[in-house]
Amino acid sequence: MNTLKAVPDDGESYREGPLDETFGQHPVFPTGLTQESSLDKYTTLQVQQYLHQVRQEAVSDSCIHYVKRDNTTPEKHPEDESPTYINPDWSQSVMKSFLQLKESIKHADFTQSSDFPPVPQSAANWRSFVFQNDPPPIEYFYVMLDHPTIIKLVVYFTKWISINSPETLSKWIFSVFLRLDNPLEYTESSIIRDLGKKARKLSDKVRSRNNDNDHDSDDNIGDANDNFSAPPVALYTIELILVVIGEYYGQKDLLFL
Repeated sequence: MNTLKAVPDDGESYREGPLDETFGQHPVFPTGLTQESSLDKYTTLQVQQYLHQVRQEAVSDSCIHYVKRDNTTPEKHPEDESPTYINPDWSQSVMKSFLQLKESIKHADFTQSSDFPPVPQSAANWRSFVFQNDPPPIEYFYVMLDHPTIIKLVVYFTKWISINSPETLSKWIFSVFLRLDNPLEYTESSIIRDLGKKARKLSDKVRSRNNDNDHDSDDNIGDANDNFSAPPVALYTIELILVVIGEYYGQKDLLFL
């Protein structure tokens, strides 16, 4: 019966020889192979030769390899060749208006006003406030709401957005986008992306149902009660979210088919 024998704890055999010139340590493996080297009783000659070869390649190789740029080949961006999810003309129009408003706000001097409504203190109160009222002037978002509260509203919007969202929610989302600047921390970018992903999911759902209805109409099948259409305001809100989050907050992959 074959039995396994423990290798003697001969630690000194692995700490012999000169220090490595590069790392200032004794080699972990016995790689100092010369013609006079005797066969280590725990390591075959083939393994020694392989380790020695790898060691020599590592010593002679360069840590960084530089490749000359080929200026004759134009640089390509994946997004330049990918079909966009939303009409490019409409997207550009939205972003132009959005950036102009942000630029004008940047130079504004906001002050406290007694006319500002109180800040809701719970998610339920925020929902009632947002769904039943148009947003206050943009000054409210700068004077009354700190940055963490703005991020919290984005989380709420992600939960509330649907294909039946009221017009007031769309206005609130746009105002929050005006208030929320770049750059964002990575956790905040993730929160913004979650809102974009929710909007993309809703948009895909609307488009899929509309396509199914088109096929049913062509084939003269289906029930009249099966017709599906989302309110224009909700569709506008969904695509507004996708455009701003995709273009301004850098989540462009949400805009591609």
